Amino acid sequence: MVVIRFFLLSLVILVSPTSSFAAPINVNSDFSAGLTGWSASGDVAVNSGVSVISDPNGGGTLLQSTNTGPGSFTLTFDLLNALSPKGNPGFSQGVFADIAAGTLYFSNSALNLGNLAGNSTITLFDANSAGVVSLLQVTGLGGGWFQYSLAFTTAFNYVTPVFDLFDQDFVTNSTLNIDNVKIEAAPIPEPATLLLLAGALPIIRRRLS
Repeated sequence: MVVIRFFLLSLVILVSPTSSFAAPINVNSDFSAGLTGWSASGDVAVNSGVSVISDPNGGGTLLQSTNTGPGSFTLTFDLLNALSPKGNPGFSQGVFADIAAGTLYFSNSALNLGNLAGNSTITLFDANSAGVVSLLQVTGLGGGWFQYSLAFTTAFNYVTPVFDLFDQDFVTNSTLNIDNVKIEAAPIPEPATLLLLAGALPIIRRRLS
């Protein structure tokens, strides 16, 4: 029985998904080619391979609509929250602090800046100067950066992550930094692993009978 348990444990380790996914389905995930493949409006730029949404002219929006097709996927992205508290009170300034948000849209056609009416959405995060509120898995990367990840299954053809920064105090004092936005297909066990599992099942049945 101990041998069977050890063998089963070995199979679980072999078949279980790991962090090694295929190449990202979306393009220019690390912004090494600037904003190529991305749609952006407002105060969005790429600085040293990092997308930066800022607020000198009201904030900005960054998105990319990817034809994934139905299936299981993982979305990961790195985020550095540099939102500031409300600027000093003044006649021309707003009364609220800047905020930011990330949303994942699902649709059967590509979305763009003028059409963000997905069939379904998932809130990725909400952020202000106090931090980021998120239900995603979070990993600290150091230097104020965090990696967020979400495993999901979709029946829709397109997946569109959208990142927004909203300037509410009319002061240039906030940035939202995004990098390494990757949409990857869920890993599939290698054929050799599947053959090993198939060959093991008769042995397990005989031992248990």
